[in-house]
Amino acid sequence: MKRHFLLAYVVVSVVTVIAAGSCIELDLGSDDEDCTEIGCGDGVTVSLRHNGEWTEGKYEFRFDVDGKQSLCSANLPEDLPGSTTTATLSCAPALDVSLSLEFECHEMRTKDAVSQSCQPIADRWLIRAQIDGTPRKLKVHVARGDEELLSKSLDLKYDDVRPNGAECGPVCKQSAVDLKLE
Repeated sequence: MKRHFLLAYVVVSVVTVIAAGSCIELDLGSDDEDCTEIGCGDGVTVSLRHNGEWTEGKYEFRFDVDGKQSLCSANLPEDLPGSTTTATLSCAPALDVSLSLEFECHEMRTKDAVSQSCQPIADRWLIRAQIDGTPRKLKVHVARGDEELLSKSLDLKYDDVRPNGAECGPVCKQSAVDLKLE
């Protein structure tokens, strides 16, 4: 009789441990399902577009970021990249500024994925500067030869970006500035 009671106690204990282990395993798995592992960084994207075609000439792009200036230049149309490439502009001191065709993009989202489809816009060129960090003030000047085409001073505002979901890290501060030349 003692053997049957002991055996029944062991069986009940093992079943309880297995059941408890299953519950713990299920609970741990549910926390990770909502977050992905996409990284991000703080920064500002400055886009310069022309309402028409860029006129032939030597352009200078000056970016004053919290008092630190970078001067970039481009000779158009000589410096225009091919239709499927991007050209990096020469800047001193170094700044990530590129020249490429402008694209029109459409984003599609499902619960588990994001995809994007983009098509180039013929003869529409875009200057894009990527500035790391969270500067407070930005001044942008654009000139062709001696003619000033744009002079803009901005107080930057940032949005919190959570690429992995509303309750997931990391949280990055990002700002986008879109300027048009007449």
